[in-house]
Amino acid sequence: MEDEIISYSESGSGPLLILVHGWGMDRTVWNRCIPLLSTRYRLLAVDLRGHGASGQLGAGTLADHTNDLQRLLQSLGAERAVIVGWSLGAQVALSLAIEHPSQVSGLALIGATPQFVQSAAFPHGLSLAALVGMQKKVSVSPSRSMAGFHGLLFSEHERSLNDYPLVCGLVRQVVVPSAPVLLAGLKQLHEVSLLGMLSAVQCPVTLIHGSEDQVCPVEAGWALADCLTGSVRVELPDAGHAPLLTMPKRVVEGIHQLCERIGEW
Repeated sequence: MEDEIISYSESGSGPLLILVHGWGMDRTVWNRCIPLLSTRYRLLAVDLRGHGASGQLGAGTLADHTNDLQRLLQSLGAERAVIVGWSLGAQVALSLAIEHPSQVSGLALIGATPQFVQSAAFPHGLSLAALVGMQKKVSVSPSRSMAGFHGLLFSEHERSLNDYPLVCGLVRQVVVPSAPVLLAGLKQLHEVSLLGMLSAVQCPVTLIHGSEDQVCPVEAGWALADCLTGSVRVELPDAGHAPLLTMPKRVVEGIHQLCERIGEW
Protein backbone atom coordinates (compact mmCIF):
# COMPACT_ATOMS: atom_id res chain seq x y z
CA MET A 1 0.00 0.00 0.00
CA GLU A 2 2.88 2.40 0.72
CA ASP A 3 3.69 2.79 -2.98
CA GLU A 4 0.11 3.44 -4.05
CA ILE A 5 -0.81 6.95 -5.13
CA ILE A 6 -4.06 8.49 -3.95
CA SER A 7 -6.70 9.03 -6.62
CA TYR A 8 -7.14 12.45 -8.19
CA SER A 9 -8.76 14.25 -11.10
CA GLU A 10 -6.82 16.69 -13.27
CA SER A 11 -7.89 19.73 -15.26
CA GLY A 12 -6.55 23.00 -16.62
CA SER A 13 -3.00 24.17 -17.25
CA GLY A 14 -0.60 26.59 -15.63
CA PRO A 15 0.86 26.72 -12.11
CA LEU A 16 0.05 23.59 -10.10
CA LEU A 17 -2.68 23.71 -7.45
CA ILE A 18 -3.64 20.70 -5.33
CA LEU A 19 -7.15 20.76 -3.84
CA VAL A 20 -7.63 18.85 -0.56
CA HIS A 21 -11.12 18.15 0.81
CA GLY A 22 -12.30 17.89 4.41
CA TRP A 23 -13.49 15.18 6.81
CA GLY A 24 -15.89 12.63 5.37
CA MET A 25 -15.98 14.28 1.94
CA ASP A 26 -14.21 13.74 -1.40
CA ARG A 27 -12.82 15.70 -4.33
CA THR A 28 -16.26 16.44 -5.79
CA VAL A 29 -16.74 19.21 -3.21
CA TRP A 30 -14.48 21.32 -5.45
CA ASN A 31 -16.75 20.97 -8.47
CA ARG A 32 -18.04 24.55 -8.27
CA CYS A 33 -14.53 26.01 -7.97
CA ILE A 34 -12.78 23.89 -10.59
CA PRO A 35 -14.31 25.55 -13.70
CA LEU A 36 -13.30 28.96 -12.33
CA LEU A 37 -9.75 27.87 -11.46
CA SER A 38 -8.92 25.67 -14.44
CA THR A 39 -8.68 28.68 -16.78
CA ARG A 40 -5.45 29.73 -15.00
CA TYR A 41 -4.05 26.70 -13.20
CA ARG A 42 -3.30 23.02 -13.49
CA LEU A 43 -5.58 21.49 -10.87
CA LEU A 44 -5.30 18.19 -9.06
CA ALA A 45 -8.33 17.50 -6.87
CA VAL A 46 -7.39 14.59 -4.63
CA ASP A 47 -9.29 11.96 -2.70
CA LEU A 48 -7.58 11.46 0.64
CA ARG A 49 -6.97 7.84 1.56
CA GLY A 50 -10.17 6.16 2.68
CA HIS A 51 -12.31 8.69 0.80
CA GLY A 52 -13.86 8.66 -2.66
CA ALA A 53 -11.84 6.70 -5.20
CA SER A 54 -9.02 6.28 -2.64
CA GLY A 55 -11.30 4.21 -0.43
CA GLN A 56 -9.29 1.03 -0.99
CA LEU A 57 -6.31 2.55 0.85
CA GLY A 58 -8.16 2.42 4.18
CA ALA A 59 -8.06 4.83 7.11
CA GLY A 60 -5.17 7.24 7.46
CA THR A 61 -3.51 9.49 10.01
CA LEU A 62 -2.37 13.07 9.44
CA ALA A 63 1.11 11.70 8.73
CA ASP A 64 -0.35 9.27 6.15
CA HIS A 65 -2.24 12.06 4.36
CA THR A 66 0.86 14.27 4.39
CA ASN A 67 3.04 11.51 2.99
CA ASP A 68 0.41 10.70 0.35
CA LEU A 69 0.53 14.28 -0.95
CA GLN A 70 4.31 14.29 -0.92
CA ARG A 71 4.41 11.02 -2.89
CA LEU A 72 1.88 12.41 -5.35
CA LEU A 73 4.09 15.44 -6.00
CA GLN A 74 7.08 13.16 -6.47
CA SER A 75 5.18 10.94 -8.90
CA LEU A 76 4.31 14.02 -10.97
CA GLY A 77 7.88 15.25 -10.99
CA ALA A 78 6.55 18.52 -9.54
CA GLU A 79 9.01 20.60 -7.55
CA ARG A 80 6.44 22.85 -5.90
CA ALA A 81 2.69 23.40 -5.71
CA VAL A 82 0.12 25.64 -4.11
CA ILE A 83 -1.96 23.58 -1.69
CA VAL A 84 -5.61 24.56 -1.22
CA GLY A 85 -7.03 22.83 1.85
CA TRP A 86 -10.49 22.92 3.36
CA SER A 87 -11.17 22.06 7.03
CA LEU A 88 -9.32 18.82 7.83
CA GLY A 89 -7.69 19.25 4.43
CA ALA A 90 -6.26 22.55 5.67
CA GLN A 91 -4.51 20.66 8.46
CA VAL A 92 -3.07 18.31 5.85
CA ALA A 93 -1.90 21.29 3.79
CA LEU A 94 -0.25 22.88 6.82
CA SER A 95 1.40 19.59 7.73
CA LEU A 96 2.88 19.29 4.23
CA ALA A 97 4.22 22.85 4.44
CA ILE A 98 5.78 22.04 7.83
CA GLU A 99 7.28 18.68 6.87
CA HIS A 100 8.22 19.43 3.24
CA PRO A 101 8.54 23.22 2.93
CA SER A 102 10.52 23.09 -0.30
CA GLN A 103 7.54 21.53 -2.09
CA VAL A 104 4.91 24.10 -1.05
CA SER A 105 4.90 27.49 -2.76
CA GLY A 106 1.76 28.75 -1.02
CA LEU A 107 -1.23 27.76 1.10
CA ALA A 108 -4.88 28.72 0.68
CA LEU A 109 -6.68 27.51 3.80
CA ILE A 110 -10.49 27.50 3.94
CA GLY A 111 -12.31 27.05 7.24
CA ALA A 112 -8.98 26.24 8.87
CA THR A 113 -7.90 25.82 12.47
CA PRO A 114 -4.63 24.67 14.04
CA GLN A 115 -6.57 22.65 16.63
CA PHE A 116 -10.15 21.44 16.36
CA VAL A 117 -10.84 20.71 20.03
CA GLN A 118 -10.87 23.33 22.77
CA SER A 119 -8.10 23.45 25.36
CA ALA A 120 -6.89 25.93 27.96
CA ALA A 121 -4.37 27.24 25.42
CA PHE A 122 -6.87 27.29 22.56
CA PRO A 123 -10.48 28.16 23.47
CA HIS A 124 -11.71 28.51 19.89
CA GLY A 125 -12.41 24.87 18.98
CA LEU A 126 -15.22 22.37 19.39
CA SER A 127 -15.90 21.06 22.86
CA LEU A 128 -14.60 17.57 23.64
CA ALA A 129 -18.18 16.54 24.43
CA ALA A 130 -19.28 17.55 20.91
CA LEU A 131 -16.49 15.48 19.35
CA VAL A 132 -17.29 12.46 21.51
CA GLY A 133 -20.91 12.80 20.43
CA MET A 134 -19.82 12.73 16.79
CA GLN A 135 -17.75 9.60 17.43
CA LYS A 136 -20.74 7.83 18.98
CA LYS A 137 -23.00 8.78 16.07
CA VAL A 138 -20.45 7.54 13.52
CA SER A 139 -20.17 4.21 15.36
CA VAL A 140 -23.94 3.74 15.17
CA SER A 141 -24.57 5.00 11.61
CA PRO A 142 -21.95 6.67 9.39
CA SER A 143 -24.57 7.85 6.90
CA ARG A 144 -26.83 9.42 9.54
CA SER A 145 -23.87 11.03 11.30
CA MET A 146 -22.69 12.61 8.04
CA ALA A 147 -26.19 13.89 7.29
CA GLY A 148 -26.14 15.61 10.68
CA PHE A 149 -22.70 17.04 9.99
CA HIS A 150 -23.83 18.40 6.63
CA GLY A 151 -26.46 20.39 8.50
CA LEU A 152 -23.69 22.29 10.29
CA LEU A 153 -21.89 23.34 7.11
CA PHE A 154 -24.11 26.20 6.01
CA SER A 155 -25.40 29.45 7.51
CA GLU A 156 -29.01 30.61 7.51
CA HIS A 157 -28.11 33.09 4.79
CA GLU A 158 -26.65 30.36 2.60
CA ARG A 159 -29.78 28.26 3.02
CA SER A 160 -31.78 31.12 1.51
CA LEU A 161 -29.68 31.35 -1.67
CA ASN A 162 -31.26 30.32 -4.96
CA ASP A 163 -28.56 27.75 -5.68
CA TYR A 164 -28.72 26.12 -2.24
CA PRO A 165 -30.60 23.07 -3.67
CA LEU A 166 -27.71 22.59 -6.11
CA VAL A 167 -25.24 22.75 -3.21
CA CYS A 168 -27.25 20.16 -1.28
CA GLY A 169 -27.22 17.89 -4.32
CA LEU A 170 -23.43 18.11 -4.54
CA VAL A 171 -23.06 17.24 -0.86
CA ARG A 172 -25.48 14.32 -1.10
CA GLN A 173 -23.54 12.77 -3.99
CA VAL A 174 -20.44 12.31 -1.82
CA VAL A 175 -19.99 8.63 -0.98
CA VAL A 176 -19.90 8.29 2.79
CA PRO A 177 -16.61 6.70 3.94
CA SER A 178 -16.59 3.67 6.21
CA ALA A 179 -16.91 4.04 9.97
CA PRO A 180 -13.19 3.24 10.55
CA VAL A 181 -12.17 5.99 8.13
CA LEU A 182 -14.52 8.53 9.70
CA LEU A 183 -13.39 7.58 13.20
CA ALA A 184 -9.73 7.89 12.17
CA GLY A 185 -10.49 11.40 10.94
CA LEU A 186 -12.18 12.30 14.22
CA LYS A 187 -9.19 10.87 16.09
CA GLN A 188 -6.97 13.25 14.11
CA LEU A 189 -9.26 16.15 14.94
CA HIS A 190 -9.17 15.17 18.62
CA GLU A 191 -5.45 14.64 19.00
CA VAL A 192 -3.66 16.91 16.53
CA SER A 193 -2.52 20.39 17.46
CA LEU A 194 -0.23 22.28 15.10
CA LEU A 195 0.12 25.29 17.39
CA GLY A 196 3.73 24.62 18.30
CA MET A 197 4.84 23.90 14.72
CA LEU A 198 3.53 26.84 12.72
CA SER A 199 6.78 28.82 12.72
CA ALA A 200 8.06 26.20 10.24
CA VAL A 201 5.60 27.46 7.58
CA GLN A 202 7.71 29.67 5.33
CA CYS A 203 5.40 30.32 2.37
CA PRO A 204 2.63 32.85 1.69
CA VAL A 205 -0.67 31.89 3.30
CA THR A 206 -4.19 33.15 2.67
CA LEU A 207 -6.90 32.16 5.14
CA ILE A 208 -10.48 32.22 3.83
CA HIS A 209 -13.12 31.94 6.54
CA GLY A 210 -16.87 32.31 6.80
CA SER A 211 -18.06 34.70 9.50
CA GLU A 212 -20.83 32.24 10.49
CA ASP A 213 -18.72 29.06 10.54
CA GLN A 214 -20.19 26.66 13.13
CA VAL A 215 -17.55 23.96 12.72
CA CYS A 216 -14.35 26.02 12.95
CA PRO A 217 -15.30 29.43 14.36
CA VAL A 218 -13.79 32.41 12.59
CA GLU A 219 -11.85 33.18 15.79
CA ALA A 220 -9.99 29.88 15.29
CA GLY A 221 -8.98 30.92 11.79
CA TRP A 222 -7.71 34.29 12.95
CA ALA A 223 -5.81 32.71 15.84
CA LEU A 224 -4.12 30.57 13.19
CA ALA A 225 -3.40 33.66 11.10
CA ASP A 226 -1.71 35.29 14.09
CA CYS A 227 0.79 32.42 14.13
CA LEU A 228 1.67 32.64 10.42
CA THR A 229 4.02 35.43 9.41
CA GLY A 230 2.62 37.62 6.66
CA SER A 231 -0.63 35.71 6.30
CA VAL A 232 -3.64 37.38 4.68
CA ARG A 233 -7.18 37.07 6.04
CA VAL A 234 -10.25 36.92 3.81
CA GLU A 235 -13.47 36.94 5.84
CA LEU A 236 -16.66 36.06 3.98
CA PRO A 237 -19.68 37.69 5.67
CA ASP A 238 -22.69 35.38 6.10
CA ALA A 239 -20.75 32.28 4.99
CA GLY A 240 -20.60 29.07 6.98
CA HIS A 241 -17.97 26.32 6.95
CA ALA A 242 -18.16 25.44 3.24
CA PRO A 243 -17.93 28.63 1.14
CA LEU A 244 -16.19 26.63 -1.59
CA LEU A 245 -19.69 25.25 -2.27
CA THR A 246 -21.86 28.31 -1.62
CA MET A 247 -19.57 31.20 -2.62
CA PRO A 248 -17.10 29.71 -5.12
CA LYS A 249 -16.36 32.99 -6.89
CA ARG A 250 -15.28 34.66 -3.66
CA VAL A 251 -13.15 31.68 -2.65
CA VAL A 252 -11.50 31.65 -6.07
CA GLU A 253 -10.76 35.38 -5.78
CA GLY A 254 -8.87 34.65 -2.55
CA ILE A 255 -6.89 31.89 -4.27
CA HIS A 256 -6.03 34.20 -7.18
CA GLN A 257 -4.79 36.84 -4.72
CA LEU A 258 -2.57 34.27 -3.02
CA CYS A 259 -1.03 33.17 -6.33
CA GLU A 260 -0.31 36.78 -7.25
CA ARG A 261 1.48 37.27 -3.92
CA ILE A 262 3.70 34.22 -4.44
CA GLY A 263 5.65 35.95 -7.19
CA GLU A 264 6.36 38.85 -4.83
CA TRP A 265 7.32 36.70 -1.81
